[in-house]
Amino acid sequence: MRTLVLLIAILWIGVSGSYAIDVEAGKKIKNVFYFSFSGEGYSHRHTDDTAEWERLAAYYSSRSDLSVTGNYYFLIESCIYINVYSPDPAQLNQAAFQGSLVRSRLRSHLRVPSERIAFYINRSGNLRNRVKVTLVSRPLPSGANTDIFYSLGNSREDLLYALSRYNEIPYYDLAYYEEVAKRSVQPERLASARQPEQVEPTEPVQQTEPVQESTPVQQQCLHMPHRRPVAAPFNLAVKTNLIPWLGVVSSWDLSGKQSSGYSSGALMYNGALEYHFAGRYSTEASFLYSYTSFDGREDNLWGIFRVSLEPRCWLVSDGTFRGLNAGLRLTYGDFDMQNNNAQKQGKTGRFYSVAMTVGYTQPLFRYCLLEGRLWGGYRNVYDGKEYRVDDGDHKNYLEKGFAQGQWMVGLELSLGFRIGFR
Repeated sequence: MRTLVLLIAILWIGVSGSYAIDVEAGKKIKNVFYFSFSGEGYSHRHTDDTAEWERLAAYYSSRSDLSVTGNYYFLIESCIYINVYSPDPAQLNQAAFQGSLVRSRLRSHLRVPSERIAFYINRSGNLRNRVKVTLVSRPLPSGANTDIFYSLGNSREDLLYALSRYNEIPYYDLAYYEEVAKRSVQPERLASARQPEQVEPTEPVQQTEPVQESTPVQQQCLHMPHRRPVAAPFNLAVKTNLIPWLGVVSSWDLSGKQSSGYSSGALMYNGALEYHFAGRYSTEASFLYSYTSFDGREDNLWGIFRVSLEPRCWLVSDGTFRGLNAGLRLTYGDFDMQNNNAQKQGKTGRFYSVAMTVGYTQPLFRYCLLEGRLWGGYRNVYDGKEYRVDDGDHKNYLEKGFAQGQWMVGLELSLGFRIGFR
């Protein structure tokens, strides 16, 4: 008798495993499919869902009318269990990652266009680590979410950045947590929220409409103001000023002359490293170097070396390090310039300067940036020497020493790339 019962149980499990079972309704649904995942983090992988994928493909093929009319879409619900008030970003990211795997297979195996795939996160907890796919025989509702954003990084900054790319977190409202949500929002704001309808196998496929949760609850879930930029996962920025690479001198004294006496010189190598900290502060160290001929002649010289240190404060303290900022720049360097006149003259010396700077940083992509900067300050040249170059005996002869102080202004245009080690 026991053997007979065991055999019947095994046969029942085997038969039921080939169908999708609606856990909530306890019924088999023709247009609803479930896919399971196992593992932790990004080692999540499909379990053996071959039968379920074959069932989905067969049902999709049988609905040839959908391809003709185009009035259909796939609804992906990535199912997890989270605290409605304070969800873990890692769980939301995990849900998006699992949903992206299913979407990729729909696109690659069934050739389903991306614009016919909607994605939402189901927080009921009844189907944890499973992805529910429903084939809905109606056009995709206006405003439905078709984006899936996730991060392969594990840091909180990476996770929050990925979530911030959504206009609103794509939660799928279920009756399971509507009562919880009512404690935070007015009942009339949830009047339009309804439980998704399940379709009996013998009935035509009905529309299953995703419903957005009200904004105040989503704000609490993110622990941040709605659509507020999220701190990006970087600490460092590597930058270069584009203007010196063109051999252009973009600094002038207050009389309007170029600071060096030349409007253009040789290509000048330069770079900067900026460290960001405390949400709104940064410190930048930079250098500029050149020691070569210019103006197409080999008998002249354009030599300059300078290093700078600049602490900065950003106007907005949201950790994104974008927009307006101001700094105080300290600079030290030396120079050696020789002209190419018949009576070749040269100037050499050392200098230091103090300047106030104002800049604007505009991210181009997630890590790239463009920065414009204006500065004004005082430069003092000391230990200066004017000399004459004698090509006959290949010697330089001192003519006089000099010292000079100037109030100056300048312009910079930098391109940079941000990196991090959080």
